[in-house]
Amino acid sequence: MNRVLNKVYQQSATTLADIIKKPIVDVIVTSPPYADLKNYGVEGQIGYGQDYENEYLPSLKNVFQQCFRISKPTASLWIVVDTFKKNREVKVLPFDIARICKECGWVLTDIVIWEKGKTLPWSHRGQLRNLFEYILFFTKSKSHKYYVDRIKDPIELKEWWVKYPERYSFGGKNPSNLWRIPIPVQGSWAPNGLRHFCPFPPELVERILLLTTDRGDVVLDPFAGSGVVLAQSLCMNRRYIGFEINPSYVLGFKKTVLPAMQAKWSETQKEMLKIERRRREFESKIQILRILKYPKSLIKALQQVSSALAQKVGVILVEKTARSKARFTKFARIEVTLVLDNADGTEKLKKHLDVIKSRPPLSKFGLDAQVRIRLAVECMPDIAHRMNHSIYIYRGGRTHYYDDETTVRAISDKLAWNNWRSMWKNGVPPIVSSLGVRQEIERTWRPPSIEKGDLN
Repeated sequence: MNRVLNKVYQQSATTLADIIKKPIVDVIVTSPPYADLKNYGVEGQIGYGQDYENEYLPSLKNVFQQCFRISKPTASLWIVVDTFKKNREVKVLPFDIARICKECGWVLTDIVIWEKGKTLPWSHRGQLRNLFEYILFFTKSKSHKYYVDRIKDPIELKEWWVKYPERYSFGGKNPSNLWRIPIPVQGSWAPNGLRHFCPFPPELVERILLLTTDRGDVVLDPFAGSGVVLAQSLCMNRRYIGFEINPSYVLGFKKTVLPAMQAKWSETQKEMLKIERRRREFESKIQILRILKYPKSLIKALQQVSSALAQKVGVILVEKTARSKARFTKFARIEVTLVLDNADGTEKLKKHLDVIKSRPPLSKFGLDAQVRIRLAVECMPDIAHRMNHSIYIYRGGRTHYYDDETTVRAISDKLAWNNWRSMWKNGVPPIVSSLGVRQEIERTWRPPSIEKGDLN
């Protein structure tokens, strides 16, 4: 197996089954020639000089059929392709490829629109300037690799994430199927750069590999061209196999593209580390905002059931106790304590709380919450061991920005004397926690240094 890896074979992709005998490929990333629009200057090429229906599409089908046979059950296939116009008629090549790939056994799982940003400044009569291409995402089975958390956006979030943290994934915003990645400028690989008809941006390949591969996986490009897919794979510690019929492209890959991309990779890695750090900070921020908002939503839901019972709550204490063992459904375990003036109606209150917790909106927070009911005088023994710890007070339901910072020692008398009633505001009792956050409502998330009391 190792003899066929990290190589570019100077021959047509139609012979790949002769080189690869076993299902060893984890992902195929490629862009085939667009029918006979371009002459790559080599005999035996797919596309140029071929009839579209009777020769070109069958040739592509043969390649993707072989890709299916030599790929693992967890593999995926990514094809960057576009429509084109011939004899005044638009050829819907992406849809034709979707059809022939389905006949090969591939399942069309998603379609991404790649907005390229650059194109020729003119177009033919009856045709607008084309700024995008299709990226067809196929899978071989239901067990295909797919790591969406790796490409979530922790930066470009609207201001609603502060008020509604339960609606946002803690890794950041889920990526859309519109990818805005500019194509590279011709000759950008080196001073004497390599020219290629269809240059691939490394960022595009990077995103695909992050999404559907692991370190050490095998990446195949049956139409390698300038070799960007292969070079990016090597930079990201994946192994590659490429097929390219044009000898000048094979030579250019070894002399220009691969060294240039490896030289730039260290800078790319620094940016990736920054994004990952922002993602971790955002996860911490979303977690603390969810935890603090949970008791507010709890009391609001209780008011709809019984306003009288809700009015009995003098103050709410909320703490994060541990990360939940149910990692994929609950990402934090919390303890919420409703501090009451007296014990009247507590049994009825417990029954209402059990129902409220199991229904939206509380069930949507992703928190493993234990809700307790305590009298103010009973709380003192539980908090005595934290007398000098910082405590943050949130009033009026504004759980993203604390009003006061104090200590348990300073507020112990208030807990004992039930002096919280005056702090009720906007129908919400004061919320007290050792988790402190002051997050302004802004249009985008800019991760600050972690404040005191934030989660690690």
